[in-house]
Amino acid sequence: MHQRILLSFFIFLSSLTFAQTYEVQYVSSYNGKVNAEQPFTIVWANEKENFILNTKIREQKAEFPFEITKIEKPSNTVISYAFLKPNEIISTSDSESVGKQTFEFTNETKKILGYTCKKAITKINSNTIEIWYTNDLKIHGGPSTLGQSLGFVLEIERNKNSLITAMLIKKIKKTGIDKILNGHVNSTDQLGYKDLVWKSRFTTLKVFENETINFSDDSKSDSDVKRFAKGTIILKKIKFPKISEAKIFSSN
Repeated sequence: MHQRILLSFFIFLSSLTFAQTYEVQYVSSYNGKVNAEQPFTIVWANEKENFILNTKIREQKAEFPFEITKIEKPSNTVISYAFLKPNEIISTSDSESVGKQTFEFTNETKKILGYTCKKAITKINSNTIEIWYTNDLKIHGGPSTLGQSLGFVLEIERNKNSLITAMLIKKIKKTGIDKILNGHVNSTDQLGYKDLVWKSRFTTLKVFENETINFSDDSKSDSDVKRFAKGTIILKKIKFPKISEAKIFSSN
């Protein structure tokens, strides 16, 4: 009887450990200066998966389009979700990129939020990236796909000027991801995904539709379209939609 109770207790403890989820918040800076308008990066992580988003997405106040990244463990499969507009979500998966990452490991260590971190270095094109990761949390994760196989990444520095570093780590019971990823998701390949995300950042204005342009003595202007040079030149007055400051900032 006592053995059954002890066994049940250990199973309960194991399930709690496995289900433990952390929320880690990161702040970004450039040359030591933090942009006050930039949202904080958020990572929700446990042993099975971690999600990368930001505070505006969590509060459901992000401007379209925006993206959320999910990394499934232990396969390190990266699933990208793009929210193109209300009720239009696409996704794509990549099971190879994390495994292809290469690092130069160093003996340097430092404390970040009380956790002992080791430094690894990688190079992407002409960029030198320093990654500080810890194994104290017993799970893997981080603010990007870089270093997902190392441990939990608490700081990434690019070219000694661009920095993203953890400023808060806490345990949480629920992430709230179900409230964000609550619509139908259309899967596509990586090329199609990038193409749709790129196109979604632009607004297309239809100026001329089903209009004939030809040389004719019968060409005449109307209230919408003005015709000149006997129909070989046409003009139309249009009104551009207002572009919010948030959209301008996100496109830079």
